[in-house]
Amino acid sequence: MKKYLFTGIILLFVTSVNIFSQTQIGEGKVSGVWNKEGSPYIVNGNISIEKFQTLTIEPGVEVKFAENTGLLAYGRLIAVGTCTDSIRFTAIDTAKGWGGVNF
Repeated sequence: MKKYLFTGIILLFVTSVNIFSQTQIGEGKVSGVWNKEGSPYIVNGNISIEKFQTLTIEPGVEVKFAENTGLLAYGRLIAVGTCTDSIRFTAIDTAKGWGGVNF
């Protein structure tokens, strides 16, 4: 019985971490570093990287955009994944799509 209870607690913890480890991004200016620990990044409005600013997206990050929203880069976007840890840009609703990345 104790083995099953312990397994259930571990499963609940892993599921909870997965649910709460997302980062909500509202409309506006963005910069800084987006890392795997904050992934997925849920973008709920159009975002921009302003001139002379940098947004670095680290390997393993997933960025999900709401319908008709996108990223406009006037500044610098650094997003370099690896063969084993890619960076993924996608729509929250893949049937409706998103606005893309524009430079």
